[in-house]
Amino acid sequence: MKNRVAIFLVFIIGALSFFQCENQKDGNIEVRFNQQEKEEYLAKGKDIAARTLAVLSGQLQKALGEGDINNAIASCNIRALSLTDSLSNAYNADIRRTSLNIRNPMNSPSCIEAEQLKTYQKQFNKGEDLQPHVEFIDDHNIAFYAPIVINEFCLNCHGSPGDDIGSEEYKIINQYYPDDQATGYREGDLRGMWSIRFLRSD
Repeated sequence: MKNRVAIFLVFIIGALSFFQCENQKDGNIEVRFNQQEKEEYLAKGKDIAARTLAVLSGQLQKALGEGDINNAIASCNIRALSLTDSLSNAYNADIRRTSLNIRNPMNSPSCIEAEQLKTYQKQFNKGEDLQPHVEFIDDHNIAFYAPIVINEFCLNCHGSPGDDIGSEEYKIINQYYPDDQATGYREGDLRGMWSIRFLRSD
């Protein structure tokens, strides 16, 4: 009896998640915006992503200067999300970095974000050029997406354990992120994407 109840609950939760995703997708299809508005939000999203990256990179470089890669890992765990939240308030936007292979569970993709990530991954696998773009989520919200690609510096924390990541550093990563999925990348790989949501001006 208990097994039947558990199976039923799993089915219900799965069904609710499916319909939630479908409802979110429907909002995307029904609403459109003009080219000028699209270009304005595209430029805005690019600018915010670049400025946010500069702040996060600066914080990481500072942590490295004050210690080593272990200090940088600890700093990233403690400060990255709070810095992003502060920048979200400053730019009046919801700024996120997300991926299909997450490190911090707080960066897990929403249904809509997961679909965009899968699209980017398919394009990457085909060798296509990945471009930032904007789209409507609903009547009041606009989303900006841009790919995040692994560079050489990223391999210190996201490369292959034993090759790019030392054993001690890998232990620390797993200490902070026991369910980490974000290693094994090579330079040029698609790591994830920026997801920035704006409240549309009336």
